Amino acid sequence: PVASSAMDAAIDNHAQSLLRIADRWEGLASMPYREYLKTPEWNDRRKRKLEAVGYACQVCNASGVQLDVHHRTYARRGGELDDDLTVLCHDCHGIFHAAGKVK
Repeated sequence: PVASSAMDAAIDNHAQSLLRIADRWEGLASMPYREYLKTPEWNDRRKRKLEAVGYACQVCNASGVQLDVHHRTYARRGGELDDDLTVLCHDCHGIFHAAGKVK
């Protein structure tokens, strides 16, 4: 009975934690984009992507320059997958937005 009670409490705490995470994710997905870019979640995700590609543009391999983390899709905003993001130098990012793609 005591072990069962402790297990029930642990399960309840875990469920509450999952609900808070789901609520936060929903909030991130629905907030204005510019506001989202100021969140700690985005800053952490952005940093992880930059680290994953070695702080270099994924098109021209430039490093030591301003790098932008570009969303390829907004479908999972707040819970982006690695493939949802592309690191681009400022020049390649500008070319992408001007032409709709980078050659």
